[in-house]
Amino acid sequence: MDDARLRRLSPKVLALLGEPDRLAVVASLMVGNEPPPGAGKNSPEKMVEQLEAGGVLDNGQVTTESLSALLKECLDEVRELIKEEHAPPGAKHLRQLDFRHGHLVHIPSNPAQRDKLLEWLVDSLLVDPSYQESELKVLLRTVHHDHAALRRYLVDGGYMKRDPHSGTYYPRRS
Repeated sequence: MDDARLRRLSPKVLALLGEPDRLAVVASLMVGNEPPPGAGKNSPEKMVEQLEAGGVLDNGQVTTESLSALLKECLDEVRELIKEEHAPPGAKHLRQLDFRHGHLVHIPSNPAQRDKLLEWLVDSLLVDPSYQESELKVLLRTVHHDHAALRRYLVDGGYMKRDPHSGTYYPRRS
């Protein structure tokens, strides 16, 4: 299923199944029964039409497999949207990393992923020519609580150089 269809389908499917009367219609049809009489403002026929229009039913039919597949697709889309929302601005290419509310949950142990993160830090976040340790701490804490580990990875990976006399850090541009 293409992304454009998913983005239109998921909210509609979730809204349709979030209404108890329509959910009861789907459940009845799944076990082979007739839809129950409408308890709300819509008749069972109207609810079936709405469910067909939303892609939940196919010609008034639904199977466990088809509903399961549809809900899995909706869940995958929601997960992708959440990832996009939680990644910091300019870090969409880092979506495979676990961000929550713009903060990195854990520093990747995979060297390739960690290198992508460090490159992004130097290219997007550390834009000044030099930083005092206190300034660097503040900036790195906006990404992850363990600023010292990030700073260590930046220096050990060659992304920053530290002047041992002044304690000043210099980002190395790629």
